Order: sequence, then C-alpha cells, then structure tokens
Amino acid sequence: FATDAIGCDSVITLTLMSNKPDTLYIMDTILVNALPYVADGQTIVPAGAPAGDQPAVTFSNGECAYITYLIHVLACEIPVDLSDDVCAGSDYKDYGFDIKASEMPVAGQSKEYTRTSKDAAGCDSIITLTLTVKGDTTYLDPIEINEDQLPYQVNEFITIPAGTPVGVYEEVIQIPGDCQFIAYTVTIHEQGFGIIHITDAVESIEVYDLLGHKITTIRSDEEAKSLPTGVYMLRSIMKSGQIVNSKAALK
Repeated sequence: FATDAIGCDSVITLTLMSNKPDTLYIMDTILVNALPYVADGQTIVPAGAPAGDQPAVTFSNGECAYITYLIHVLACEIPVDLSDDVCAGSDYKDYGFDIKASEMPVAGQSKEYTRTSKDAAGCDSIITLTLTVKGDTTYLDPIEINEDQLPYQVNEFITIPAGTPVGVYEEVIQIPGDCQFIAYTVTIHEQGFGIIHITDAVESIEVYDLLGHKITTIRSDEEAKSLPTGVYMLRSIMKSGQIVNSKAALK
C-alpha cells in the first residue's frame, strides 16, 4: 500500500518475472606443457593438471548467463609407430634414424628401434620403428678353375677377373637392385692343374687311362675328386647326345 498527497491509499501490485539463466558451453583442448588455461581472467585449468578430461568449470557473467568450460588436456608425449624394411648388409637412414647394418638382425627378422623428437610445441614424440631385414641367399656349388682360365664368368652377376692370385675365395654378392644375395666359394689352382667338373649339360664322363682302358664312369664332382693323381683320357657324354673327348692331368 501507498498513501498519496490527498490521503488516498494506492494499491500497488508488482509482478516479478524470473528469467531462466542461459548457459554457454565452451569445449577446448590444450597441451599439458601449455597450462595453465586462462579465460576472461579466470584460471580454468591450473598448471600441473594431469592429461585427460578436466572437471567442468562454470562462471556467471553477471547478466543471468553462465559459461561452462569443458577442457581436455593432451599429453605432451605423443607415440608414433612406423614400419619399414631394408636389405641385409645395408645401413638404414630414414625418419631420423641412423642404424648400422651391424646393429640389425639377420635376414628375415625384425627389430624395434626407438627415438624421441621434439615438435614445434615443445612436445616429445616417441617414435618406434619396426625394421624388417630382407634378403634371400642362394648358395652356389664350389667352383674350381685354373689360373689360365681367367677371367672366368660364373654367371651374369659374377666374373672372376684376370690376374686373381691362386687361392680360395669365399664371397657374398648382392644382385643389383634387389635384396637377393649369391654366396659362392671359388678355388683357383695354378696353371696346369687338371680339374674334372660335371656341368648341368653333362650326363656322365667315362674315364680311360692313356692305353685306352676304361677305369670308371663318373656322374658328379665328388666322384671326380676320388680319382688319384694321373693323366686321363675323358669321354664326356652330353645330355644332348653329343660326345666330347678331352684329356686331364690331375695333380
């Protein structure tokens, strides 16, 4: 009630409206090493907070409205997984790694290597590389030649050069442009040393003495090595049916 100047009572009725407050949600992410998270002068997430979703923080702006912050903190150690392969016997330099061939497993096996890298935000990326060593090796039968047969071409990838000294050599070569290897042993004898070698084109070799008496028939290098020192007449029967006569002096 209120009384006016002439003594009359005025009945005043006030209708009070209650406004429902509005809420604004703000979702954001921040790296753990960039904390604290501050907005509008308020510390939303303090320094030292752990990685992960943070508790919701709500503030009033004084105008029947609220702001709720939903902040996710990212860990600063970021895992990165990589995989690659390398030829056996080769060093590896990629993705910031420098791995020597001597530090790798044998062909057909894999090994993990780890390093860290700091990015522009100052975070450490933990990089794990799974490196697989590739390579198949073909082993050739032992090769025996005389020095007067040099240069000697074993196949399209291997040639024993002229002037190679008498001796035994064990070699492993890589086929160009591939992860394939060839291992072989070559024995170089002095000039005049006789060798009987059974190639893929030979069916068998009949061995005779100088009087024409047949001694034996051989079909492999192992059988040829069993012949004693001496001079022999050879009758090579080729798989093509051709007959080749020759002479060998075995020392």
